[in-house]
Amino acid sequence: MKHVTVVDADVDIFNDREVEWAVATRFQADKGLVVVPGATGSSLDPSATKDGVTTKWGIDATLPIEAPREPFVRERFPEGKPSA
Repeated sequence: MKHVTVVDADVDIFNDREVEWAVATRFQADKGLVVVPGATGSSLDPSATKDGVTTKWGIDATLPIEAPREPFVRERFPEGKPSA
């Protein structure tokens, strides 16, 4: 694995929009970006060096432990089309 995104339990990891929402609202690059240079990668990765070394990275898109939840909770709307 070359890239990992970590989210809270309220985010459906099988829904790309929810994961993207978590990144947009809960991630700050100066605090939540993890970079691991010099990591062993896949032999199938054409961007790795000849000996399979690559850089891996992760995004922490979780709520800060001390943060109040209210500003980070999104509204849920009923399924279906909005009424006109």
